[in-house]
Amino acid sequence: MGTVGKFNWADLTTSDPKAAKAFYAGLFGWTGEDQPAGESQVYTLFSKDGKLVAGGGEAPPERPMPPTWMPYITVEDVETSASAVEGSGGSTMLPAMEVMDAGKMAIFSDPTGAPFAVWQDGNHTGAELKDAPGSLTWVELGTGDIATATKFYKDVFGWGAQTVPMGDSGEYTLFTLGEDQVAGGYDKTGVLPDEVPPHWLVYFAVDDIDATVEKATALGARAGDIIDVEMAGRMSVIHDPQGAVFGAIEGSSQ
Repeated sequence: MGTVGKFNWADLTTSDPKAAKAFYAGLFGWTGEDQPAGESQVYTLFSKDGKLVAGGGEAPPERPMPPTWMPYITVEDVETSASAVEGSGGSTMLPAMEVMDAGKMAIFSDPTGAPFAVWQDGNHTGAELKDAPGSLTWVELGTGDIATATKFYKDVFGWGAQTVPMGDSGEYTLFTLGEDQVAGGYDKTGVLPDEVPPHWLVYFAVDDIDATVEKATALGARAGDIIDVEMAGRMSVIHDPQGAVFGAIEGSSQ
């Protein structure tokens, strides 16, 4: 079972699943296995070295959405989480739904507008490989109201919070569960353009950020500058060829 209260999965919604599979195979060495996901729908399970790392597929016609990476927090009970979310100022974007025998999911928005998903384990218990090259290693909230977000995630998931100085960028919030760091967050005001909405950004570990950025660009992606963050590592934010955004980081994220 995935650890309750932690991000244990991420999946990609894309406008071109075939092209996305080729891109992530070329970038991270992922292999994709297509699974039926309801009427005329297909869900791809991505693996690295034989271990599940992420999922992906095309948005169903009844729920159109732009290409995006969505992180999932493991919960004991989706309906209980929905009540906690709505009672703490969040909102439901996709009500609880069964995913065959894999588990149960829902998508919410926190009070600042950042979407995230939750997952109740069935036969699927999340990523089998994390914190290794080509796998999920960190998830980061960019929001215009970090104080409201911090209270929300404490109330819903029991997260603690520590702040660390980030020089001219202000403070960075480390969300914790017990002794473990589970995610990060920051006030995006003045850091990102106003048109960038509140969001959770998933980061994948890489062993060479320069080579990753070069390869991503050659495969048709658009990569941001490589930045060096003290105590975290060297990283870049990448837009895949269909427009889904993710981070790549070389070095320890925790």
